[in-house]
Amino acid sequence: MSMVHRYLPYTLELRAPVILAAAGSDPNSTRTLPYIPGSALRGAAARALGDPGANPARQHDFRALILAGSVRWLNAYPRAGGRRALPTPVSFRVNKNEIESSEGAIRVLDLAASVAHATAQWPEEPLIPLAERFVTLGATQPLRVEPRRRSRIHHQRDRARGRAWTEERDGREEAHGAVFAFEFLDAGQEFEGIVLVQGESESRCDDLADRVRACLAGPLLLGRSRRAGYGGQAAVTWHAPRPREVVGEELVQRDIPPGTIFRALLTSAYIGRSPATGQIDPTRLEAEVVAALASGDAGEEPMDRVRVLGRCWAFEVVGGFNRKQRVEVPQALACVGGSVLVLEATAPIPLADLLAVEHAGLGERRAEGFGRVAFLEKPTEAVVLRRPPMARVGPPTADPPELARFVEWRILDRVVQRVIAEEAARLAEPAKPRPTASLIARLRNALRQEPAAALGTLRDWCAQEGSARLRRPAMDQLERCRIGSSSERLSDWVRKLTRERADTERYAAELLRLETIAQRYYVISESSARRTLRARDTLMRARLIDATLAALARASRVPGSRHDDVR
Repeated sequence: MSMVHRYLPYTLELRAPVILAAAGSDPNSTRTLPYIPGSALRGAAARALGDPGANPARQHDFRALILAGSVRWLNAYPRAGGRRALPTPVSFRVNKNEIESSEGAIRVLDLAASVAHATAQWPEEPLIPLAERFVTLGATQPLRVEPRRRSRIHHQRDRARGRAWTEERDGREEAHGAVFAFEFLDAGQEFEGIVLVQGESESRCDDLADRVRACLAGPLLLGRSRRAGYGGQAAVTWHAPRPREVVGEELVQRDIPPGTIFRALLTSAYIGRSPATGQIDPTRLEAEVVAALASGDAGEEPMDRVRVLGRCWAFEVVGGFNRKQRVEVPQALACVGGSVLVLEATAPIPLADLLAVEHAGLGERRAEGFGRVAFLEKPTEAVVLRRPPMARVGPPTADPPELARFVEWRILDRVVQRVIAEEAARLAEPAKPRPTASLIARLRNALRQEPAAALGTLRDWCAQEGSARLRRPAMDQLERCRIGSSSERLSDWVRKLTRERADTERYAAELLRLETIAQRYYVISESSARRTLRARDTLMRARLIDATLAALARASRVPGSRHDDVR
């Protein structure tokens, strides 16, 4: 039975400092992690559930949300530009003498490109790692992000006296009251985390999602010294679920043919174990990725479908604290988040197999957010990263004027029309055999109605069966016509754009790159632009069908093209 996976993103706004102790700190000081680990959020949920005791209902909830692995608590990384940042790829390097522009932009070299591109050469300039720990990969204008951290000095004191003290011991005075320092994440910052829920059905995922939201209702207390002015006091804001952990332009979103080069990026630390020795071995990552993407039926020897061209990785010690049992989690050597494997497909790899690896994760302690991976397209040699704006502009306190909404739609509408024309030309150029001009005119005439009615008419005409279905000769023309580089049937493409389902809206949005348009051309805000485009989804689908039919008609009128090639 196939599993249903749902990613629940949320934003944590820190209203107080928070200390999330990193492994290997000095005894008299504490360094903090630059993010909020999934283990801390899992502990906060366990604390909210309380001690299940002998109560069967509470035991069931505790087992389902904390122990069973059907709920996975992914790390919360800094939020910038309206999206969740990810660990900076280890392969990113900057010129040691590079000076950022006045807008905060800097050119970053990706060493993974030297492996992926056969003609690329290793950079000769002096390189150093990128200073910022996080980047908004997949954004139209990627940002480099470093959370704000500060430190305070404290001293141990007697609770009753309110000061350090001395004691007589063996005839001499012994001073008490060590000085120690706390490093912490500053208040006022936003972090975006994700909870992955998986179940056998949509209803099971809905049930788990409701219980997760109840556990993380907020405000949350995280980290250490929660009663001494730290703890974060994090306010939680939930966002709409999404189908994958990582979203954006660089993500692999199609089947991979043989010979394609792509990347596996760790979005969190990976803890591996050698099957031969039973010891912790983070270099096991390479073999595990290859094995996870191998093919083969049950009982058959798996066949490798990828080979590793190169790797850019680093290692760190990870630990943790079990708040429930009040003991430290054993420390382990892990491959850091941001490590990159450059892969080459040696056999076809369906997108479904890549998604299965992303959903399942790799290595150990997956319920705490370890072992997350995302598959990205072939790397480019250089990318420009910018700093997020220093002053954060809050949302408007009042509704924007109607004139602003009108201007925003006019700008978006002009861009969308240009993209529709480009997409229609791309689909129509290789089309063959093309329908007759009379059939195209008949279909376009139906699109002169109001958009919803026009799509309904085309849906009935192109249906698999029904009294309103086109006659056989006309349907044969639509069935035989293949459009686009994928040689999809024109009839199937029209059905896909006219059906009344949620995935139709997503398909049209991906086809027209509406997410990129909303990020680049908004006037009020990105969310406002997305709402504006979503509200006109029916109009844009009707326009896209009409523009494609018009492009097919123009292609048929070009000298040398054949009008009778449908026969």
